[in-house]
Amino acid sequence: MSTRITHPLVLSRVREALRALGGHVESENPFTVMTKGEMHAEAAAALGKQDAEKILSMSHSCSHVRYAVGTGYPPETQCGVCFGCLVRRSAFHAAGMTDTTI
Repeated sequence: MSTRITHPLVLSRVREALRALGGHVESENPFTVMTKGEMHAEAAAALGKQDAEKILSMSHSCSHVRYAVGTGYPPETQCGVCFGCLVRRSAFHAAGMTDTTI
Protein backbone atom coordinates (compact mmCIF):
# COMPACT_ATOMS: atom_id res chain seq x y z
CA MET A 1 0.00 0.00 0.00
CA SER A 2 1.07 3.55 -0.60
CA THR A 3 0.83 4.27 3.12
CA ARG A 4 3.67 1.89 4.06
CA ILE A 5 7.18 3.29 3.79
CA THR A 6 8.69 -0.17 3.27
CA HIS A 7 6.45 -3.08 2.46
CA PRO A 8 7.29 -6.33 4.32
CA LEU A 9 7.84 -8.10 0.99
CA VAL A 10 10.46 -5.51 0.01
CA LEU A 11 12.28 -5.98 3.32
CA SER A 12 12.17 -9.74 2.86
CA ARG A 13 13.66 -9.52 -0.63
CA VAL A 14 16.40 -7.14 0.54
CA ARG A 15 17.32 -9.62 3.30
CA GLU A 16 17.42 -12.45 0.74
CA ALA A 17 19.67 -10.41 -1.56
CA LEU A 18 22.03 -9.55 1.29
CA ARG A 19 22.27 -13.22 2.29
CA ALA A 20 22.96 -14.21 -1.32
CA LEU A 21 25.85 -11.74 -1.31
CA GLY A 22 27.22 -13.19 1.93
CA GLY A 23 25.75 -10.57 4.24
CA HIS A 24 24.85 -11.37 7.83
CA VAL A 25 22.59 -8.41 8.62
CA GLU A 26 19.11 -8.89 10.02
CA SER A 27 16.54 -6.15 9.62
CA GLU A 28 12.92 -5.75 10.48
CA ASN A 29 10.27 -3.07 10.35
CA PRO A 30 9.11 -2.44 13.93
CA PHE A 31 6.01 -0.69 12.57
CA THR A 32 4.68 -3.62 10.50
CA VAL A 33 1.68 -4.24 12.75
CA MET A 34 0.94 -0.57 13.53
CA THR A 35 -1.44 1.81 11.82
CA LYS A 36 -0.13 5.19 10.68
CA GLY A 37 -2.06 6.77 13.57
CA GLU A 38 -0.32 4.47 16.05
CA MET A 39 3.05 5.38 14.51
CA HIS A 40 2.22 9.07 14.87
CA ALA A 41 1.28 8.51 18.52
CA GLU A 42 4.61 6.68 19.07
CA ALA A 43 6.45 9.64 17.56
CA ALA A 44 4.56 12.05 19.84
CA ALA A 45 5.40 9.92 22.89
CA ALA A 46 9.08 9.71 21.95
CA LEU A 47 9.64 13.29 20.76
CA GLY A 48 6.90 15.26 22.45
CA LYS A 49 3.73 16.34 20.67
CA GLN A 50 5.03 19.68 19.41
CA ASP A 51 8.25 18.30 17.91
CA ALA A 52 6.43 15.31 16.40
CA GLU A 53 3.88 17.62 14.76
CA LYS A 54 6.67 19.75 13.31
CA ILE A 55 8.67 16.80 11.96
CA LEU A 56 5.69 14.79 10.66
CA SER A 57 4.23 17.90 9.00
CA MET A 58 7.39 18.07 6.88
CA SER A 59 6.55 14.68 5.30
CA HIS A 60 4.64 14.32 2.04
CA SER A 61 1.72 11.92 1.53
CA CYS A 62 -0.18 13.36 -1.45
CA SER A 63 -0.24 11.43 -4.69
CA HIS A 64 -1.81 14.25 -6.72
CA VAL A 65 0.08 17.50 -6.30
CA ARG A 66 3.41 16.11 -7.49
CA TYR A 67 1.76 15.58 -10.87
CA ALA A 68 0.21 19.04 -10.99
CA VAL A 69 3.18 20.74 -12.66
CA GLY A 70 2.35 24.27 -13.69
CA THR A 71 -0.61 24.68 -11.33
CA GLY A 72 1.16 27.22 -9.17
CA TYR A 73 0.97 25.02 -6.07
CA PRO A 74 4.27 24.48 -4.23
CA PRO A 75 5.45 20.85 -4.28
CA GLU A 76 4.94 20.44 -0.52
CA THR A 77 1.18 21.08 -0.85
CA GLN A 78 -1.17 18.23 0.13
CA CYS A 79 -4.44 17.91 -1.84
CA GLY A 80 -6.23 16.61 1.27
CA VAL A 81 -8.57 14.23 -0.57
CA CYS A 82 -6.48 11.46 -2.21
CA PHE A 83 -6.04 8.14 -0.37
CA GLY A 84 -2.59 9.09 0.96
CA CYS A 85 -3.88 12.42 2.25
CA LEU A 86 -6.93 10.86 3.90
CA VAL A 87 -4.78 8.31 5.73
CA ARG A 88 -2.39 11.11 6.71
CA ARG A 89 -5.21 13.29 8.04
CA SER A 90 -6.71 10.42 10.01
CA ALA A 91 -3.28 9.52 11.45
CA PHE A 92 -2.74 13.03 12.76
CA HIS A 93 -6.29 13.05 14.16
CA ALA A 94 -5.88 9.62 15.80
CA ALA A 95 -2.70 10.80 17.51
CA GLY A 96 -4.32 14.06 18.67
CA MET A 97 -1.90 16.13 16.59
CA THR A 98 -2.26 18.94 14.06
CA ASP A 99 -0.88 18.67 10.54
CA THR A 100 0.52 22.09 9.64
CA THR A 101 1.09 21.44 5.92
CA ILE A 102 -0.67 23.43 3.23
